[in-house]
Amino acid sequence: GIALATLLCLAGCAMAPTPALQTRVLTELSTPDLAGTRWGVLVETLDGDAVVSVRADERYQPASTTKNFTSAAAFHRLNPSQPLDLETSLSLEASASGAAPDLVLPGVGDAMLGDGPDCVTHCLADLVDGDVAQGITRINNVIADERLFPVERAAPGWSVEDLDFYYGTGVSALVVNNNTLRLDVAPGPAPGAPALIRWQRGDDLMTVTNDIVTVADGETNFGLERAPGSDTVRLYGVASMADAPVRL
Repeated sequence: GIALATLLCLAGCAMAPTPALQTRVLTELSTPDLAGTRWGVLVETLDGDAVVSVRADERYQPASTTKNFTSAAAFHRLNPSQPLDLETSLSLEASASGAAPDLVLPGVGDAMLGDGPDCVTHCLADLVDGDVAQGITRINNVIADERLFPVERAAPGWSVEDLDFYYGTGVSALVVNNNTLRLDVAPGPAPGAPALIRWQRGDDLMTVTNDIVTVADGETNFGLERAPGSDTVRLYGVASMADAPVRL
């Protein structure tokens, strides 16, 4: 069923819903259009008093934006006096060669890091500029450290095909550009020619097998596949000269 969690209540919260509002919510959720849907609703005050509670003690698998409420409530309940520190920084460590130091980027779970040409805030370039301002002119290795979180690229219940799209990207303690790559696909110069493939700047980290054929008219219709753990992306189908380029 579909789960709606307005706010997650962890152990210890009060359960004394406001009768009038509780009745109104139950009435709204009992309409024929919602038949067959399982709802879990909990609305709390900031003091933890329940205002509305509908099957709030049952288990649901959170999806989509429900995860935001779940995570925010969990962080608040676990330690509200100490906000989560997601400040990302670079550090210098002695290299094995004994020459220039290694530059280490430790991942701390910051999901906003970016290095693309359109980056405005949380940019890796700003971190590097800070090191340059400190007089650092030479480094040995650049080390990305994502060991803070366990290696679990996909959540239980995900399908293999979800991993090919931005909403199914693997996550870790070190996320850059949402852990996605951008690829532009355009029809070729003539019918029968391969489609034109172009990575966005800095995103050319995988090999592309281009099996998309250009057609004179009709609709663009192509698919993408990548085996889990593979560095090769295969594109297949047709790209119509009548359609605009597509960004993946």
